[in-house]
Amino acid sequence: MIFWKTLEAVAVFIALGLVGFMLLARKAIAKEALSTLSFLSLDLAVPALVFHDMMVLFNPVAMPYWWVSPLVWLGSFVVLVILARVSVLFFPAESRKEVFVSLVYPNAIFIPLILLPALFPERKEITVELFLFTMLFSFFLFQGFGLFYGSRRKIIFQWKKLFPPLVVILIVSLVIQYAGLQPWVPGIAIDVARRLGALSVPLLLFVLGGNVYIDREVSHKQSFSVVLAFVVVKNILFPLVHLFLVFWLPVSATLKFLVFLQSALPPVTALPVLVEREGGNRSLVQALFLWSVVALVVTLPVWVWVYESIYGL
Repeated sequence: MIFWKTLEAVAVFIALGLVGFMLLARKAIAKEALSTLSFLSLDLAVPALVFHDMMVLFNPVAMPYWWVSPLVWLGSFVVLVILARVSVLFFPAESRKEVFVSLVYPNAIFIPLILLPALFPERKEITVELFLFTMLFSFFLFQGFGLFYGSRRKIIFQWKKLFPPLVVILIVSLVIQYAGLQPWVPGIAIDVARRLGALSVPLLLFVLGGNVYIDREVSHKQSFSVVLAFVVVKNILFPLVHLFLVFWLPVSATLKFLVFLQSALPPVTALPVLVEREGGNRSLVQALFLWSVVALVVTLPVWVWVYESIYGL
């Protein structure tokens, strides 16, 4: 049953996070090591996973209209911005910036990396479709964050943020495939990428659990009403709205589901760091993420089951 498959995937996500939490709690690793683990995941393991899947699973002939996917994501992002802008009007003024970015930036890649293979075990290329769908996400997260947060600092365009490692590898992989150079890529390079890529999700979730441990005390001191209202909006109202919106999308069934799935996910794990850099309330963002994940144990399996009952998968 789809409900139990989704619940199992969410349980894996939480269990790996708990490992990171316990590593910090038992002082098996120092909190300073989290930045190194984050680098290994985001700048090494995830790009390696993208490279492997694009080399092995992407077929330009079978997916000639892959470029539609990032455009559909862009449209869905605009919808999230509009919904979030309306939603924050019902929150206290002092928390609106943090709530807004937490609503706009979902955990676009890492939870789906666990969930999608569980829901579509026969479709190995589903991860490639996810990478292509979210290829613009990194730009809007790292380059556009200051704009959406309402930064008071001068926003400086940085090429490094425009082309993070994940995007660079994705573009390079597309060039290799379209140039017909894939047969020339050494098998050992693909195998190494596969092994490194297998570390991506566990490493990032260890970091996630470690950050929750560090922020656990201040997270619990946040306004209960703000956190509860956020969970209701993010975990219930957003998916409910998208459940109706996707009906009108003239795209494939896979893209419809990816759009819907994005609306039902908790905030991206990088938000607390980005908000802190802007002088915002990191602990509030951490609390919003934490309780959205707790609620996800129930809400995501229910929403996927409802979606499958209406549209199928």
